[in-house]
Amino acid sequence: MSDTPKNRFELDLDNMEREGTTEPFQVRLGGEEYTFIDPMELDWRELEKALTADLRDFFPYVLGAEQSTKFLENTIPTWKMRKVMEAYSVHFGLVEPGNSAASSQR
Repeated sequence: MSDTPKNRFELDLDNMEREGTTEPFQVRLGGEEYTFIDPMELDWRELEKALTADLRDFFPYVLGAEQSTKFLENTIPTWKMRKVMEAYSVHFGLVEPGNSAASSQR
């Protein structure tokens, strides 16, 4: 037997690769295209801030500062914003289709 301790890790985060990737979520508004960031790619602290932010403050996290500013300059009816948030959540697997809070309200 060797007296040299083995380096054993239950989970080696330094060498971990993400399984499966999701295509970008894109929205067209006012003739412009906007690409939303996959929330699972955000640092967990940034995701926590994004999820607890007011809706207006959520967009810089998932669109970036420049796209967010342009996106929010548009007049967006509530029903369309609801569709954006629902589709975004479903696209990235945050909720199952038809199970979002937005879709359960009438």
